[in-house]
Amino acid sequence: MIEAVQTTHAHGLGLYEAVEVVDGGDPNTWPPGSRVISHASDRSMVERLHEAARPPKEPGLIARLLRRR
Repeated sequence: MIEAVQTTHAHGLGLYEAVEVVDGGDPNTWPPGSRVISHASDRSMVERLHEAARPPKEPGLIARLLRRR
């Protein structure tokens, strides 16, 4: 999703998300000429995806005492 957003933004396009239109496990639902990539070869992209998937970090003791979020 990160790469899709970056690409659409770079080309001045919009991005719409549709659920259950394309099934990664069923090639019959794929648009003609498309392919599914099961792993990312770009290590920085993998790290960004892992970072984005993490839950938000809880504030530390000092931040809680000073009521900062």
